[in-house]
Amino acid sequence: MRLVIIAAWFSILTSTAFADTPGVSDLWAKVKAASLERSPEIRSAEAQAKQRSAQTYTAFARWLPRVDATLSQSRSKDYSFVTSGALGSAGSSFTPTEIGLNRWQLAASLPLYKRSVHLNARLALAESEQADLSLLQRTSEIDWRLRQLLCDAMLASYRESATLANIESARTTLAEAKVRFELGSRTRVDVLRAESTLLNLDSKLLTERERRETAVGELTKYTGAKREELKAWGLDAFWALDAEKQREQIERFTSVEIIWPSVEPWVGAEEKKVEERIVQASAQYRQIQSNTVSAEVAAEQLLTAEWPELNVTGSLNEQGQNWSDAFRRDYMSYSVSVALSVPVFTSGALVSASLERARARESADWKRVADTAALKNDIENQQHRIQALRKSLESQRVAYARAEELSRLSAESYRLGKASLLEVQTAQSEYLDARSALVENEINLSIQMRKFAWHLGIELPAQSL
Repeated sequence: MRLVIIAAWFSILTSTAFADTPGVSDLWAKVKAASLERSPEIRSAEAQAKQRSAQTYTAFARWLPRVDATLSQSRSKDYSFVTSGALGSAGSSFTPTEIGLNRWQLAASLPLYKRSVHLNARLALAESEQADLSLLQRTSEIDWRLRQLLCDAMLASYRESATLANIESARTTLAEAKVRFELGSRTRVDVLRAESTLLNLDSKLLTERERRETAVGELTKYTGAKREELKAWGLDAFWALDAEKQREQIERFTSVEIIWPSVEPWVGAEEKKVEERIVQASAQYRQIQSNTVSAEVAAEQLLTAEWPELNVTGSLNEQGQNWSDAFRRDYMSYSVSVALSVPVFTSGALVSASLERARARESADWKRVADTAALKNDIENQQHRIQALRKSLESQRVAYARAEELSRLSAESYRLGKASLLEVQTAQSEYLDARSALVENEINLSIQMRKFAWHLGIELPAQSL
């Protein structure tokens, strides 16, 4: 009968615990959907990608013919023929007439080859790819970045709840110390220590609340959601839980059991294998390569003024003393020409521009090398960090269990008069620190694994997202 009761009790606890899980799951789903829709970073990247796409069409449109229409109306009286002396002595008797002219013109131009147009088109393609890759990064990194921000908010709330629980315990201890002092079994020093501990915890509570609000502010900044929305989606309900239930929720949300099989082969992989994976699948590596291409094209633009240009131009125009005469088409003028412009002497600009281009290329290449090295170093550090966090997690769990037991035993010993108040306070402080460190370590391990997977383009199981 007792086994049946225990089994039923365990079943109730299990169902209650898992019933709490959808709270964080629903909060995560709503926050993620809001981020994809409203995040300023993602919206900005999306707008830039669209702008670069439009810029590409504009750049290629420069190869198409261009036609300009001009309408002009003027009145003039020109004495230059008289004052030039070309008429000799007859010039003194010659008076120019004021003339009014109305004129229209259609002018067309077509670049057969223009270096600036050619390079602008190449640059537009490169920058469009840059913007697309940037948008891809912003949307793909949302899993680990948003989880990190949400976990920061939940961790701050958990620390606040744990501090509140400690405050309640400290108040009880203070009340007991006062009673025992009145009965003569404790000294005034014990009471003062209990009061000091309570004041320190009150101060710590204010600090934790400030951290929680700061974390929520960072979350709203990234998601584009309002605080009231986050609370309505489930953050308020999470805050209402006690510290132990919050810890359980965080532990389930940050569980790495599902994603570890996908990440494990790469955590201990050889350097060469990881480098090959970076080149093959890393979104950041593709961004670095795209940035280099753009920088190289921009370097080529430094020499555009030194290249020949070949253009076809044409014009059609007519003029008259009034608009009706200008559009009679009796005296319509036209011209068509093919013009080759070759820069012959530019005061040494060709040499200096060539040197400038060479240095710009060199700078772009060194930046590529530095960015690639930084990416590889970051991934290598994540490998070591994940391994270290996994090893320390087990020891922290043991330390947490021992600190919990020590806190309980110290409190019982104090009530029996076998332990001092200082020992109780030390045990409670160590227990609180061990519990917070364990939760923070679990969060860090989960985030580091997901960030590591994102860096290497590792696809995680769908249920883990």
